Amino acid sequence: MTANEKSDLSESITEGDGGVYLDIVVSPDSKEKKISGLDPWRGEVKVTVKERAEKGRANEAITEFFAELLGKEKNKVHIVKGRKAKHKRLFLSGLERPELEEELSKAAGGMI
Repeated sequence: MTANEKSDLSESITEGDGGVYLDIVVSPDSKEKKISGLDPWRGEVKVTVKERAEKGRANEAITEFFAELLGKEKNKVHIVKGRKAKHKRLFLSGLERPELEEELSKAAGGMI
């Protein structure tokens, strides 16, 4: 992990009242569901999902993926910006920055 990557990850996470915001960029209709790294230009976590971006299927997959990844109930993960775009902002209720950073790093195999 480089210093630049760590800085980018910190830019993608914002602390909020009762949780944290996470900026992501989504690639739907992919071969697998995973955290695939960081977008160095936007400071967003890159996420791939198998579902197509049709009728909210990819959004539902994102919500389920992050709930499972973080060991939270699905109703603790909210898409608060970008429901119809690939660039999204999630609000993860009941979570703190250090816990999120650790889980993202583990899920990405140490890439972030």
